[in-house]
Amino acid sequence: MNVPKTQPARAAAGLFALGLAVLLATAVLPGPLQGTTQPAAAAVKWDYNSQEVETPSLQAKLGELSNDGWEVFSIVPHESLVDPGTDNRPRLKVEKLIVTSRKAK
Repeated sequence: MNVPKTQPARAAAGLFALGLAVLLATAVLPGPLQGTTQPAAAAVKWDYNSQEVETPSLQAKLGELSNDGWEVFSIVPHESLVDPGTDNRPRLKVEKLIVTSRKAK
């Protein structure tokens, strides 16, 4: 079988055209201008705080933490029990929670 010599030449020309298009596109597209880049922002350092809170006092504790500048980012059940309920359908009752917060130093 005789393969025409034009197929490899076409493939090479196609790759050359693609490479040239990529080169021109990167040369024409605007990039950051020298002297206009802003310095990287300094990383924020945090103080962390975890507290055990009883469920009925959660709202008051959240207000207290907020007033003191703490940002609460996690509330996780810590102690719970199964309450049989009045209709004999068991329910999980959370007694205590772990509240974790952070504040910028």
